[in-house]
Order: sequence, then structure tokens, then C-alpha cells
Amino acid sequence: MNQGLRVFRAIPSLLAVAGCVAFAGPAAGQAMEAVTVEAARVVTVGRTVYGAPEQQVVLRRGVSTTGLDLSTPAGKAELEKRVTETATALCTELDRMYPLTDPQKKDCVRDAVKSGMGDAGKVEKK
Repeated sequence: MNQGLRVFRAIPSLLAVAGCVAFAGPAAGQAMEAVTVEAARVVTVGRTVYGAPEQQVVLRRGVSTTGLDLSTPAGKAELEKRVTETATALCTELDRMYPLTDPQKKDCVRDAVKSGMGDAGKVEKK
């Protein structure tokens, strides 16, 4: 299948994921803290008129910190577990969407966990 065609078929999935992330929020009147986990993949889909050969595909998902006391080791460990599970799911989805690319899933998960836990540090300081 043509790489360009595959990207166009993936766009609805990406928009659906973005929509879920954008509208998945707390019920009215409830404050909810969350961290964002981001998994990215660079895929070659052809060249632009300027000769640029790459396009980056990014999936993001929020991870709730509701019910966690991030001032305790147990709370931090549970958040890291949630972030790791979410990162693994996002990287698996990227692998499914772009099966012919070099997935390097361990790097994908590691980088996504790093971004999520970096975001967690910001939530913890609030």
C-alpha cells in the first residue's frame, strides 16, 4: 500500500484520539489533576515540495492522579505504573498504525514515560 495513502487513512484515527484527549475531562465542578503522556513516531511518507522527508506522528493521553498522594513513595510508584501502562498502550497503537516503520518500542515507551513523569513533577509541585 502506498505510504501516503496509509497516512491519510490514519488521520481519522489521530483525530479521534485527539478528540478523546481534548474532551475527556472531569465532570462539571470537579477538579482533576492529570499528567499527559506523549508517544511520538517519525515516519517517512514522501517528500514535501521543500524536500523534507519526515512527518512526526504524536499520540497523547491524560493519566489521572485522582486518589494519589504524590508526596508518598507509594503514590509516586502508582503514578509511574499508570504512566508506564499508558505509554505502552500508546506505543502499541503507533506500532499498529505504522507497522512498516522501525518501531523501537522500548525507546518509544521509555521516552513516553519520561515525558509523562516530567509532567508529573509539575503536578506534584502544585
